[in-house]
Amino acid sequence: MTAHSCKFRLPIYAILFLTALLIGTHFRTYPLRTHQSRDEQGKATLLVIARIKGQVDAQVERNYPQATAAQKKILKAQLLKEVMHEEHEKVQDSIAKVKQNIEETGGSGRDTPYLLAADSFHFYQLTERLLETGHISDTYKGSKYLNDLMLAPKGHYEPLTLHPHVGALVYRVIKFFRPKVDLMQALGYTPLILTALSLAAFLLACHGLRIRMWSSLIAAIMFVCSPIFIKRSAWGWYDNDPYNTLFPLLILAALLPFYKENLTRIRGLVQAGILGLLMLGYAYFWQGWMLMFVVAMTGLALSALHGFWMEKDHGRVRTRAVGLAGCAALTFGLVAAFFGPGEFFQLFKEGYRALTNFLQPQLSVWPDLYISVGELHQASLFEIIVLTGGFLFFLTGIGGLLISLTGRFSETPALYRQAGLTLGFFLGLSLLMTLGAQRFALLCLTPLALLFAMGLNYLENGIINGSRRLSGRGAQLTARTALRGAMALLTVMPLVTLHRQMPRLLNPIYNDTWNAALLEIKNRTPPQSIINSWWPPGHFIKATAGRRVTFDGATINYPQAYWLTRAYLAQSEQAGLGILRMLNNSANDAAELLTDMGFRTSSAVTILRAITALNSRQARLLLETKIPDADKIARLLVLTHGRPPPSYIFIYRDLVEKNIQLAFIGNWNFATIEALNEDPKLMAEVPDRSSREYVQYLWKLAGGPYKYHTPLALEGEDGDWMLFENGVRVNSRSKVCAIDSPSFGRGIPQSIFFVQDGEVVEQSFDNPTLGYSVTLFEEAGRPSVVLMDRYLAKSLIMRLFYFGDRGMRYVRSFTEKADLSRQTDIRVFEVDWDAYQRDYQ
Repeated sequence: MTAHSCKFRLPIYAILFLTALLIGTHFRTYPLRTHQSRDEQGKATLLVIARIKGQVDAQVERNYPQATAAQKKILKAQLLKEVMHEEHEKVQDSIAKVKQNIEETGGSGRDTPYLLAADSFHFYQLTERLLETGHISDTYKGSKYLNDLMLAPKGHYEPLTLHPHVGALVYRVIKFFRPKVDLMQALGYTPLILTALSLAAFLLACHGLRIRMWSSLIAAIMFVCSPIFIKRSAWGWYDNDPYNTLFPLLILAALLPFYKENLTRIRGLVQAGILGLLMLGYAYFWQGWMLMFVVAMTGLALSALHGFWMEKDHGRVRTRAVGLAGCAALTFGLVAAFFGPGEFFQLFKEGYRALTNFLQPQLSVWPDLYISVGELHQASLFEIIVLTGGFLFFLTGIGGLLISLTGRFSETPALYRQAGLTLGFFLGLSLLMTLGAQRFALLCLTPLALLFAMGLNYLENGIINGSRRLSGRGAQLTARTALRGAMALLTVMPLVTLHRQMPRLLNPIYNDTWNAALLEIKNRTPPQSIINSWWPPGHFIKATAGRRVTFDGATINYPQAYWLTRAYLAQSEQAGLGILRMLNNSANDAAELLTDMGFRTSSAVTILRAITALNSRQARLLLETKIPDADKIARLLVLTHGRPPPSYIFIYRDLVEKNIQLAFIGNWNFATIEALNEDPKLMAEVPDRSSREYVQYLWKLAGGPYKYHTPLALEGEDGDWMLFENGVRVNSRSKVCAIDSPSFGRGIPQSIFFVQDGEVVEQSFDNPTLGYSVTLFEEAGRPSVVLMDRYLAKSLIMRLFYFGDRGMRYVRSFTEKADLSRQTDIRVFEVDWDAYQRDYQ
């Protein structure tokens, strides 16, 4: 590579930048280009199914004219099910076409889609508050701010972030040109801008590595079109993920001058200052910023060692050592100045603790919800390769790493060897983190993309050098053109694959149904209300309804998860509301007070579960047998039996039908885990915490998941007998139930739950042969049944979802929202604390 080719030529880099950005933006705007409301999806689905059902009905009538009406109903249901299964792709294509027709003729209720994922709504709420009040919080403490909508009723201190300020700036700029722009729509463009900045930083790093223009272009396209990067920076992904490419690339670009021969001590100090400022900036956007601090310190240390052993130049060693010390000192000073004295080590400690919580699930006394969250699951090397860009991308990057460490095939071996050491360390660290938790896959992309560029550069250099042996300038030009054409073809297959993956890669959750339910909560509930919901909708509720939540995606591993689960699984309305009263009045303070008194956590939980279901007089009598101090009893009862703020129970279909977390959290075995933590011999028998056996071990302690099957539809009737899918028969008069199914067994269930005279009734059966119960309910005017464990069927959450407020004394229906397909189905219930306190104060 000639010296001239290494000069920064702005017009050429601008062309590279715009080419890669155009391709990357095409994929990132997929949500905008394919936007259709969920209602249109539901309408299209119902229309297509109705059409198919009509064809199936006609076929059965034609082929089985002698069958009875009941037999025809069963045949029609079975044939419809077979068609929907066997012709699934064709059915989906038909739905897409019908949906497109609806969109073209009727339009959608919203010009742009909602934000993607749940975390985007967390930052949306902060940005909205920033624009309204000028700040994201009224209370700050060191490097944290108080979010009063989280972990109700006390609030939660979150790490400070400038991301809402970036979003607010984007909104103001767009609003200047489009005054009527919607805040959510404007914020949706923020990740596109951050992608552009990341791409510019990538090309800057490529220039620092002296990567050829064509190799830089191909690497930039692969980088900007990496599936994990597309997913975490598409339009509407208003989360802080893009900063995990932007700042690492800027920090690496600032490191590269240290690896060059002509670095002076003054320039080294300037670069150290730049690194310190970048570290400070990163700390304002991601709690794990110390990862890049470690990478930078390690890179500078390896560079100094390289100068000592390989280059034999003590002047360079001193310059790099000064850079290392300067970067460390300036980072420490800036963090201390902006966040407060001691916050550097506090941030380091908290980031390390958060990282270890993700990577090494702890055998904690309270339930570990991290284990059950999808993106926190371990990732295989294969999954990492696919997410970052595919096997060719990965292998070329590894090849670039290995060749760089040898120092061969490069006109700047010292630069490449030192860069290879730093990028190799960064990649190794990122891979270890991602193998522990999939959510860190984006961190692997930055070092891998730069190593990929280095690998391509080696290839391009080799072909160009080899072509010089050819006679004639035309032959050399032909060889080089063929090479660059072949390199360009490298991007074709990944881009084609990415195009096919887009519908699965981006899976919007929030829709018109969620929005309608939450707006009703916002408009009809007091501002101080608490919404008792499972963690996934927490950010939605804060952002749209502006109400406090029990916990959310940022606070999933707190004891509140256990208490809410116990309320959901309560076997009576009285017991469930007793737990909610304590939870909404004082969070986990009652348990902490008991442990401060000397009780073990298991004992504290047992005591609280007992007294929350009682009135204060009965609870006091029980506590007097365990606590001799009357003042402490009074303090505890204030926490457990005080009148809580207005409260609303928020449940939705996905939580009900995927209730596996409820069993895992609700049946947590506190006593056994305490015994394990106290006995090293028992602890030694626990499987490795990063293994699947560990999760199985915890499931064994919890007693395993509940038996549950999604609702079974009515297929037909035979006299008084209602015939449901999978061989479930229920007598409409006597409610006798019989099951003959290859999936659920043959025999009689334990009991059946149904509504009679406005009350929920359980009818038990003599001599049951099956280990579960049946819940008979109506949905959209038609009977359906659900098979599940009797304990689960009797729980508060199942009764509320399938029977509403029928049979409830203190809970009444507040609102119910569902789309046409009922895939999104939300039920909200209001708690009557006045009536409950009268009976159980």
